[in-house]
Formats: sequence, structure tokens, C-alpha cells
Amino acid sequence: MKYLYTLNRTENGGRTSYLYMVDAAPADAAEDDFSPLGSVEDNDYPEMVKAFAGTAEYGDLSRDEYGATVSAYVPFYDREGRLLGIMGADLDATNVYESMAASRRMMLIAGAAILLASLALVYALAKFLTTPLKRLAREMLRVGDGDLTVAVPVTRRDEIGRLASAFDSLVSGTRTVIEGIKDGTERLLTSSSEVSEYSKRTAAASTDISDRMREAASGAQTQAMQTVEMCRAMEEMTSGVQRIAESAAEAAELSASTTSAAQEGRLSVAGSVEQMNRITGMTEEMAAAARRLAVRSEEIGGISAFMTDIAGQTQLLALNAAIEAARAGEHGRGFAVVAEQVRKLADQSQISLEAASRIAGEIRTGTAELAEIMEQGAAEARRGRTLVNEAGSAFGEIVAGIARVSDRLQEISSSSQEMSATSEELAASVGELEAISRTASEHFRNVAASSEDQLGSMKEVSLESERISVMAAELRMLIGRFITS
Repeated sequence: MKYLYTLNRTENGGRTSYLYMVDAAPADAAEDDFSPLGSVEDNDYPEMVKAFAGTAEYGDLSRDEYGATVSAYVPFYDREGRLLGIMGADLDATNVYESMAASRRMMLIAGAAILLASLALVYALAKFLTTPLKRLAREMLRVGDGDLTVAVPVTRRDEIGRLASAFDSLVSGTRTVIEGIKDGTERLLTSSSEVSEYSKRTAAASTDISDRMREAASGAQTQAMQTVEMCRAMEEMTSGVQRIAESAAEAAELSASTTSAAQEGRLSVAGSVEQMNRITGMTEEMAAAARRLAVRSEEIGGISAFMTDIAGQTQLLALNAAIEAARAGEHGRGFAVVAEQVRKLADQSQISLEAASRIAGEIRTGTAELAEIMEQGAAEARRGRTLVNEAGSAFGEIVAGIARVSDRLQEISSSSQEMSATSEELAASVGELEAISRTASEHFRNVAASSEDQLGSMKEVSLESERISVMAAELRMLIGRFITS
């Protein structure tokens, strides 16, 4: 035994530590060769940990700086059966290691001798086996180069002989296969060329059919669209004819009403002619009265001028009287008062006459304007009478024209109703034609699609035929390197 020691276990902060209690190292042991009391074991050996669980454990043979050792761990308890610690012992295993080293040297020597003997035996056996194998390998190289005329002689009955026989059979079978492949390749090339040519002709025909079907489908589609437009136009025409018939009937009714209104209008125009004649007479009389009033206004103007002269002379007389009264002094004072009153009266008369003269001028101007307006009114009345007479004649012609229009509208209404019925029948026929055109267009499109599918298939067949031809040519080149005869 090399070392004997005891260990205890403590828990500190959830971490387990193993402490040395007694280290029974020799007294002359170096300081690094024993563990003082309370020192911590740095390594948690598995056998040591298991020993603290209550079982005796033995470690494996190990060798370190302390030498070759085998460790053993035994737990010990107090009188009450409580675990106090474990006792560990490191047993010296130096002799074991030396015995193992001697055994290893013997084994190496024996192994070397056996290896040399084995090498000699293997060489002899290899020489015996490889000679025919080398010959077989040379023949295989010839076969690898394409020479299938090789014949391997079989002189042995062992595995190598069976291998040579199998190789000879393989070469013979391969030669037969290659010859068959050559024949098949030639036939395949011929067939693929024929298929490619046939597929090209079929593809060309399919292309032509597809183009024609597309043209037919396009034509049918165009015809269907034109038929739809025609159907729509027929519907619009039918609707228009119906509206024309209705409008013609309404126009006929309106024409009858208009004829009656025109008759009443003609009577009204006749009454208007008489009224315009009376208005013209009255206007002419008013124009004559206005002319007479203008003459009287001129006379009033003359009288106003005369009275203005008299007022001026009266003012002069009043002025002279005032002068004479001033000369007479006290005796002429009463006369001066009278002269002053006369002067004032003359001034007032002058002012009144000026106002009257102004009013008379305005009356004269207004009368002249009234006379001119009345003359114009009379002229307009005469023109109005002429126009009303012309309107009466026009109303007569309008009544006759409306009667003719009413007759024509009745004829148009009847013709429009017949045309509407015919248009409805034609629209129904066009609708059937449109449905047929759509069906034909759909069929043409389906045929065109089928032709395109067939064209695609034939193109694929042609491509596959070309690929097969290429593959057959490559195969012929590959098998051309084999010599079979």
C-alpha cells in the first residue's frame, strides 16, 4: 500500500466539497506527497463519490506523476450507523506495470515473427494466384479496348478457373449483344429517319389544317360579330320603325288638331283684319288731332310772346312813372306807390308768362313728338293690316297643307306598322343566324385547338425521332469501337 487517508464530505452554498481528515503518509514524505488536515480534494473521482453513497468502490489502474496506483474507497460509520467518512487507499501497481511491459515486449516479438511468416506465405499465395489473374487482366484490358475476339483458355478448376470461364462466357455474350445492338441500331436509324420524315409531313399538314381552321374560326367569329351587329341594328331599326309608327300616329292626331286650330286661327286672323282696319282708322284720326293740337300750341306760343312784350312795356311804364313821381316829390308819393305796385305786378306777370311760355314750349314739343309718333303708329297699323291680310292667306294655305300632311302621315303610319312586323321577323331570323355562327365559330376553334394539339404532338414526335436518331448515331459510334469478328 502506497497511501492511506480518510475523507469527509461537506455542503457549502449548494456545492459539495471533499476534505482530508487523516493522511497516513510516511514521516519522511515530501510536503507535496501528503494532504494536510482539512485540505480540499480538487478532483471528484467517480469511485470516491459512489463510496459516500455507502458502497465500497475500486478504481481503475492509472499512472501519473505519483507512479502507478490502484485506488480503493471504503465507507465507515459510527456506532449508530451514521456515515462518518470514507477511507481511501492507493495501492502501488509498479510491479503490475512492469509485468505488463514485459508481456507487451514478448507479444511484439511474437507478432513480428508471425507477421514475417504471414508475409512470406501471402507472397507465395499471391504469386500463385496473381499470375493467372494478371493474364486475365491483360485479356480484360483488350476487351476494355473493344476487342471482343478474346478467348481465355481455362486450365484450372479452382475459383480463378471458374472466373476465367465466366469471363470467357461474358465476352462471348457481350459479343453477341454488341452484334445485336449493331443490327438494332441500324434498323433504329432507318426507322427513326422514316418516323422523322413522316412526323414532319404530318406536322406540315397539321400546321396547314390549324391555319385554315384558325382562318375559318376567325371568319366565323367575324361573321358572328357582324351578325350580332346586324341583330342589334335590326333591333334598333325595329324599335325605330315602331317609334316612327307611333310618331306618325301621334303626328296624324296632332295634324287633325292642328287643322282645327288652323281653321280657328284663320277665323281669328279675319277678325284681326277687321280690328286692324278699325285701329288704323282710329290711329289716323289721332294723328290728325295731334296735328291740330300742334297748330294750337303754336298759336299759344304766339300769344305768350305777345303777353311777354306787354309785360315788358308795363315794366317800362312803371319805371317812367316812378321817375316822374320822384320828380314831383311829396305830391307824387301816392303815384309812386301805384307805380311800384304796377311794377311788381308787371314782374309777376313776366315770371308767370315765362313759365307759361316754357310750358307752352314743352306742350308744343310734346305735341310735335306725339304727332310724329301717331304718324308712325298709323304707318305701322297700315303695315300690320297688310301683314294680317297676308297671314290670313297663309293660314288658308297652311290648312290645305296640313290636310295633305295628315293624309300622308296616315299612309306612313300604316307602312311603318307593316315594316315593324317585317323587321321583327327579320330580327328573329338574324338572331338564329347569330346563334348558328357562334356555334360554328366554337366548333372551328375546337378543331383549331385540336389541330394545334396534334401539331404540338407531332413536333414532339419529330423532336423525339431526331433525338432517337442522334442517340442511335451515338450508339453506333460507341459500339463501333468493339471488334466482334
